[in-house]
Amino acid sequence: SHLSKYTMDERELVLCDALEDWREAKAVAKLGSTHIMDFGAGFILPSLMIDHIINSTHHFKLWTIEDLWKETHWLGVGLYGTEVLAIIHHIIPQPSDMLALVRMPVPAHSTLQPYPQVQLAAVVASTLTSKARKNRCSACSLSGHNCK
Repeated sequence: SHLSKYTMDERELVLCDALEDWREAKAVAKLGSTHIMDFGAGFILPSLMIDHIINSTHHFKLWTIEDLWKETHWLGVGLYGTEVLAIIHHIIPQPSDMLALVRMPVPAHSTLQPYPQVQLAAVVASTLTSKARKNRCSACSLSGHNCK
C-alpha cells in the first residue's frame, strides 16, 4: 500500500538496528560468518525490505503475519515472520486501543504452530488471485466478457 512520507524518530532507528542485527545473526547461523563476509546477510531480509517494514510499522500496518505478507510480499514471512513481528512489537508497541481489534499470536510455550505454512499459503494465494483484473464489456458493462 502507499505510505505517506515521514521523518524517522528514535524508535524507528532502533528498530532498523534491531532488524539488521537479527538479520545478521540469522545469516551467520545459517551459513557461518565466513560466507556472510562474501555474500552479506541480505538473503535473509534485504535492506529495502527492512526499510519497507519500518515504514509500514510507523503507520501501524503490521499487526499479524498476514499483514506482514500483505504489506511486504517478503518470501521469508513463513520462516521468520513471527520473529520479525516480535521484534517490531517489542520496540514499537501497538497502541492499546488497537490491541482489541487484532488477533494475538499463539504464545511461544504453546505446542500449536502459531501460523501454519498451509494457512500462510492460503493467504498468499488469495492475495495473488484477488489482484487479477476481470474483463468488462464496453457495451453492457458486465464483467467476464468483452464486446468482440
